Amino acid sequence: LLLKTPYMIHEYHNNPDKTRQAFTEDGYFKSGDIIEVLQQGKAGTQIRIIDRRNNFFKLAGGEYIAAANAEAIFETSPRIRHVLVTHANLEKFPNQESVTIVVVPNTLDRFHSK
Repeated sequence: LLLKTPYMIHEYHNNPDKTRQAFTEDGYFKSGDIIEVLQQGKAGTQIRIIDRRNNFFKLAGGEYIAAANAEAIFETSPRIRHVLVTHANLEKFPNQESVTIVVVPNTLDRFHSK
């Protein structure tokens, strides 16, 4: 999602590198949101925010995955209370090609064997 209004900032104060990262050359702010355009009409454009750009990562085989989608699949299990799916930044850690999954088990009494 790119944004540009007369009421928003147009640069980061004394930080040209961050400004270059956050704005396009013609002044649009890169929000980091991935959107789906639902409808365009005279009243404007209706969108749906799907996820954040930094929540997607590329697996070693080239497939892109959304961490939130993977977490939602794991959390359907009654044995899992919370889950976090993450990965290493391949630019900083080029030798790590794995996904890390942190699972907090559901420790309800009904799952303990007697």
